[in-house]
Amino acid sequence: MESQQMRVLVQLRDMILKGSFAPGERLAEIPLSEQLQASRTPVRLALTTLEQEGLVEPSPSGGYAMRRFTAKEIDDAIAVRGMLEGITRRSVLELARESGIVCEERPVSIKELMASDEVFLSSTAGGIMPVTQIDAQFVGNGHPGVVTEQVNAIYWQSHASARYATPIDYGWA
Repeated sequence: MESQQMRVLVQLRDMILKGSFAPGERLAEIPLSEQLQASRTPVRLALTTLEQEGLVEPSPSGGYAMRRFTAKEIDDAIAVRGMLEGITRRSVLELARESGIVCEERPVSIKELMASDEVFLSSTAGGIMPVTQIDAQFVGNGHPGVVTEQVNAIYWQSHASARYATPIDYGWA
């Protein structure tokens, strides 16, 4: 895909995900082309891709319209996001344990959290994210700790393994 086509696709997808268009709103090529400073062809191709992704739908009057999502679809998306977050958490725990890092799963009080030497969060896209400050109080010395950095390195190295990564061909190359 050419760079202008990719730029238009990414910009349109970003606008949709940020709520720039109302549900059912018609997405006309000419105004979008002007707004995105691109010719109509990349806009048309981007709209076709976004239809395949389920974000827009064909308009009865021609062209495309912003898709209306049902309450069930929104609820399902939230559930899937929760599953993905759980999958990443589980993967991080498995990787840490396999590397000899002692892991304990239990509720932690605010007092215990605030007294911690290290704190990190995990997410699918962000990996291991060190928490260095909570409510203006430094965690440990205010810098990512040794264990956090070790777990972060292990997590990103794991992406080379088929066990933790599934390559996806988006057809962009």
